[in-house]
Amino acid sequence: MGLKLKRNSRSYVMLLCFMGIFAALQYVTEYHLSITIADKYRIAFTFLIRAITGYCIGWLGGIVSMITDILGGFLLYGGSMNPGITLTRFLQGFTVGIILYRKSTIDRVVIASVIDNLILSLFLNTYFIFTLYGTPYKVATLAPRAVIAVTSFVLEIVIMRIMQPRLIPAIRSLLYKGIWAEDADTAVVAVPLSGEPVDDVPAEEIQE
Repeated sequence: MGLKLKRNSRSYVMLLCFMGIFAALQYVTEYHLSITIADKYRIAFTFLIRAITGYCIGWLGGIVSMITDILGGFLLYGGSMNPGITLTRFLQGFTVGIILYRKSTIDRVVIASVIDNLILSLFLNTYFIFTLYGTPYKVATLAPRAVIAVTSFVLEIVIMRIMQPRLIPAIRSLLYKGIWAEDADTAVVAVPLSGEPVDDVPAEEIQE
């Protein structure tokens, strides 16, 4: 598993640029564009950026999400971080990337959002948050976060359904000129865990 970098270093540089941009967008969405409820619970639409990241660069989205968490820890909390939460962020970006890489069907988006919001965020991330503050991990304390997770899931699916028809073709066109270059000598190809190559998007679907 990994990246197959071909001869042209321009593709590699573009990949790093995309990762930096996605990390910055996730940071802003997570910490500055979120909705805070009762000064305790937060609805953040980070999954939307995470989904776009996964569509573009696959499982490397896990590294982007991990960088975002580390960046937030240093900029907002003086370097204070919980390794468990950082691990959860990595798994969120990783799994979303595996599911959505170059395949943006709504059923895949739903599956990715369920794993992101209702499994990793609600259960795993909440567990690490509770251990950080010493709060008992019980159904009563988990319930409010479950409401937030379900609300986020519904809103994200609706927004993605609205954005998908226009956003995905635009991203696809941009990436085929960059890190998805069709020329075999200049392409950067993300290889999934199975080691099998990802199916290319038909050329007729590319919108210039």
